[in-house]
Amino acid sequence: MITELKKRGVEISRGIGELRDKVIRAGILGVVDDRALSRLVFAMQDVLKKDVYYPPPQETSLPETLKTEVIWD
Repeated sequence: MITELKKRGVEISRGIGELRDKVIRAGILGVVDDRALSRLVFAMQDVLKKDVYYPPPQETSLPETLKTEVIWD
């Protein structure tokens, strides 16, 4: 999964210690907004070949003026 997500522009890490092969860790540096969360969910759906409905929380939406400054390509 780590390799497949990286191909889609999402980097994750394995768990630590006894959880190394049981969990993954996802982190986003910098601005985290609804677009970043959606990108992660869509990439995971694609890799897992499973539809997941997860609307990003409303509080993660940036004001329109900031959305033009933070571009997620």
